Amino acid sequence: MKAFENIIVRRKLASFRSVFPHDDPSEVKNIDGIYDDILEFSRSVSGGTLFVEAYTYRVSYRPDLYSKSVTRAAWKLLLLQIGNGPTSPLVQALAKRPPVEAGIFLSTLLTTCMDDVDEL
Repeated sequence: MKAFENIIVRRKLASFRSVFPHDDPSEVKNIDGIYDDILEFSRSVSGGTLFVEAYTYRVSYRPDLYSKSVTRAAWKLLLLQIGNGPTSPLVQALAKRPPVEAGIFLSTLLTTCMDDVDEL
């Protein structure tokens, strides 16, 4: 079953490649759904504890949410858009997520960016 799901996810991601980067999100059909899916596929782990301001959020641990190649492909699309075009659809999609998921996303994004800065 897992292999079949992986094929479906990979096909979906492949269909999104032609959309990124985009200059005008209003010209992309179902842009909200695309960002919802890509954010979902960018989740590598949903587990641990996240500290946001004065609150502690606990998330159930699922280490194999998506394969590393799926997660990497989703992040490549997101980073391509962040570096080259408007990000308002991404921000809107993040706002629909639970705060802990948005926090994990931002933490991963900042860690990725800091790793790139270290390589300069």
